[in-house]
Amino acid sequence: AVFALEAAERIAAGTQVAYDAVVIDAYDGDGNVPPSFLEKGGALASALSQGLLKADGGCVATNLISDFALDVPMTIAAHRQALSEHGAGVGFSVHARGVSRPDVNFIGNYIAVQTTGKAAGLLSKLTFSELRSALMEAGRELTAKLSTAFDIEELSALGLKTYS
Repeated sequence: AVFALEAAERIAAGTQVAYDAVVIDAYDGDGNVPPSFLEKGGALASALSQGLLKADGGCVATNLISDFALDVPMTIAAHRQALSEHGAGVGFSVHARGVSRPDVNFIGNYIAVQTTGKAAGLLSKLTFSELRSALMEAGRELTAKLSTAFDIEELSALGLKTYS
């Protein structure tokens, strides 16, 4: 989270451009995302409120292991509050389905996303069904451009929930 704060300072000083997106995929030894990335008073929230994301639209996405599904609404609320002065928009989550094989026991992760700026305004006008369709279309486009074993179209809206 220190990196995010330092980047926000450089953005404010005009020596760096703001980000389109910030993806958090950080865990401690017990599988917890450090509080500084999740909480309302955390370093990431501070960096977001200082302008880490572009004013014309961006998002912050946090990867949470399924054991911490209850952290999804809290995480989105913290990021929405931090982005409130920048036009916080739709918050949503999807659930990446896990696999069960003899060598792997993976229940699946949750991805918590908070949007901001002009793009967030456009997303907030969509119905749940339209948002799901838009996410799946983006997933189709990514699948067509990437060489991956994952079905990104399916993953992009699996277990979709919105938060306001």
